[in-house]
Amino acid sequence: NILIAFQTTPEGVVFIRLIQGLVSGFYTATITLIASETPFERTGWALGMLASANLAGSLIGPLLGGYIADTVGIRNDFILVGILMGIAGILATFFIHENYQPKPNVEKLTIAKLKEKIPEFNSIIALCVASFIYAVCIMSLQPIISVYIKGIVPSNTENLAFIAGAVFSAMGIAQLLSSSPLGKLVDKIGPRKVLVVSLIYVGILNIPQAYVTDIYQLATIRFLQGFGLGGMLPALNTYLSAKTPREFTGQIFSYNQSSLFFGYFLGAIGGSSLMAWLGFTTLFWVSGGLFILTALWIGLKLK
Repeated sequence: NILIAFQTTPEGVVFIRLIQGLVSGFYTATITLIASETPFERTGWALGMLASANLAGSLIGPLLGGYIADTVGIRNDFILVGILMGIAGILATFFIHENYQPKPNVEKLTIAKLKEKIPEFNSIIALCVASFIYAVCIMSLQPIISVYIKGIVPSNTENLAFIAGAVFSAMGIAQLLSSSPLGKLVDKIGPRKVLVVSLIYVGILNIPQAYVTDIYQLATIRFLQGFGLGGMLPALNTYLSAKTPREFTGQIFSYNQSSLFFGYFLGAIGGSSLMAWLGFTTLFWVSGGLFILTALWIGLKLK
């Protein structure tokens, strides 16, 4: 991150960001560590806390980064953020411990070999597909929501970017508030029920967003929707942990994260294309319908 501060061309920035992306699997590693080290009856709570911390950083980060950039400049912003990431690495090195003994000469198993060794492999595939659909639905709306907001506010509205950011933050704040309590609920009643109900709840609330007439209605619905989103990933990751033997946790969770990121990528492209082709109303209906169909599929497919 510090090297970006010393780049003088756009190509240099893109190259450094590409290298940075190749080694940014720390969140996957964090999920794997928590899933493998936490007692199963507390996994939902632990993953909920992780989701809350991640969301808090996502909400605070842009505000802090913008303030630092305005105060000391963009280049110094990159340097300070790089130093903070280095401090986080040092803290992880000295204060995070795991009960793991590396096995010599362990080879990464192919999908076919994993299928032979994991009894619940078909359930794991179903959960990865659910992660993919979740990511597609979430990201299909994110890139174009600012355009949608522009269409429902008066043409002379000022500070449109701030309003769009506030609407984004409304959902994020609700997710932050609900991730930990829903994680505890996962431990109490099981991840399947929380995941199915959350998917249906979010899918239903997706549809009325197509018919709002002012920004306050949209912000309210997205805030309420955020409470359901807060339970999805903790429930899904807890479910995945329950189905995965410990020795394969890292590999399986990396596949699940790849499904998520691929869904984010396709969702951003597909959502914009579908909106341009059929309009916002269809996009909200399709996204909501996919959430509900995924819930029904998980309810029938997984036990």
